[in-house]
Amino acid sequence: FVTSVSELLDKQMESAQRAVALDPKDGETHLALAIAYSYRGEMERAAAEFGRAEEFSPNNADLLVICAWTWPALGHPERGVELAERALQLNPHYPEWYVLALRSVYLFAGNFDKAVEYANLVKTPFAIDYAFIAISEAYRGDIATAKSASLNVLRLDPDWTAEGWISAQGGFARDK
Repeated sequence: FVTSVSELLDKQMESAQRAVALDPKDGETHLALAIAYSYRGEMERAAAEFGRAEEFSPNNADLLVICAWTWPALGHPERGVELAERALQLNPHYPEWYVLALRSVYLFAGNFDKAVEYANLVKTPFAIDYAFIAISEAYRGDIATAKSASLNVLRLDPDWTAEGWISAQGGFARDK
């Protein structure tokens, strides 16, 4: 049982480092370590570990799509697109959760057509799904569709904000 964010992050790091020590040539252990570094804000170390994850598991489509999802936050959206497209080649009959990563990867890479395409594939959209559509459609210049998507965001969650969503993802996590 953990009592604080910092304690949780310490346990996550300890577990990831132990996993890499047990199997240093396994891509999934390096993925766990990359995520641990990214949650701690150690982006250079995270990027190195994402690279190792890809190196050790070049044909693991799930791992590649998770890495793709993260590269835009590390300042390399083009790397995210490259990995996403490779993952789709490896697994053209991908599970539904891929569309969440794909809409994000393409949005942050500036390919708003593909971002909308994948955002519209979400079967049971939440407010965030409509937010991705609203943002992408606004960038495409379709203001009417962007406004409609924005109304769906507020219909589903009248208190929704981008900051609140980012915070819920751990982006602004603070000890209480």
